[in-house]
Amino acid sequence: MAVYKYTGKKGIVYSVDYYRGGKRIREAVGPNKKEAQEYLGKKLREIRDEELFGIKKREEDPIRGFLRHLQELGVASALLDLRVQPRNLQAAFRREVSP
Repeated sequence: MAVYKYTGKKGIVYSVDYYRGGKRIREAVGPNKKEAQEYLGKKLREIRDEELFGIKKREEDPIRGFLRHLQELGVASALLDLRVQPRNLQAAFRREVSP
């Protein structure tokens, strides 16, 4: 778990290196070393919270995210029911869009 400096064609880039779930992860952060150190600290806190307390960051289902986006645009009222199952999504969309 460290911060690495890389000098490439586009200048200096700092990256972080850490392990999550037994897998090594390297992420480029940006040209600022302090920012990379803060980012690594944030990731390590997330890992600690997951391991010690079982707290995981909740990620939204892509289908539900798409439906929320449609709702914000005011499109496809039948699709806005967030209980629509992905396997029924195509049929619901056809009913809503067809003339």
